[in-house]
Amino acid sequence: MSENLVSTDLSLQSMYIHSGITSTVTTSFSSPAGSPLGLTLDGSGNMISGGSITDKIYINAGITSTVTTSFNSPRGAPTGLTLDGSGNLISAGGGFMDTAIFIHSGVTSTVTTSFASESDDPMGLTLDGSGNLISVDWWEDKIYIHSGITSTITTSFGSPAAEPRCLTLDGSGNLISSDSTNDSIYIHSGITSTVTTSFSSPGGAPMGLTMQPAAPVGWTGKISGVTDPAEIMGVAVANIATVKGVA
Repeated sequence: MSENLVSTDLSLQSMYIHSGITSTVTTSFSSPAGSPLGLTLDGSGNMISGGSITDKIYINAGITSTVTTSFNSPRGAPTGLTLDGSGNLISAGGGFMDTAIFIHSGVTSTVTTSFASESDDPMGLTLDGSGNLISVDWWEDKIYIHSGITSTITTSFGSPAAEPRCLTLDGSGNLISSDSTNDSIYIHSGITSTVTTSFSSPGGAPMGLTMQPAAPVGWTGKISGVTDPAEIMGVAVANIATVKGVA
């Protein structure tokens, strides 16, 4: 399985699985509650999305339309979602001029801490390979790199167009962003303002981005002698690479 982009569309209220990081869509389905915003995956490959109509955060069964659970976001519509290295959800949003970013306890409604964002209207969230938060400000047309998961900004740069909405990183550490001015998705050169390529979004209003990781080379999805391929000795297959500290 290649590394595939997953995106959401606000106007069509749909979610898309792309073929690689391209405009080609292999499958799509309706979002849990309409008007999807933030998007990320947990460590087991389950999609987490935010609904702007219901102000809820949804956990799906894999990258499907099936919802296993949901809970209220800390403050209004969850416009940005990502996970830290310990599996704690980070969310942003609540409406125009709501500048808070929240760190949750796991993927739950419980918030352990929060801080003010540099952004006037924080939306997309992701983390770089060093654990630094990256956020996007739709109103100010800026992308910010934070120092860790804090309010401290180390650098910032303008988005490719004028209304950046969401962020994710590919497996090589290149930033991927979307913009609602021209309804495009951009692949950057690293975490910089330089864009190497772009393409139109599937539905016209891209609001959430995440990546479906590629399977390891040679992986077939089957392990000899394992009757339940979902888990090996209680460990989810999605997390098996970190068993016994092996990255």
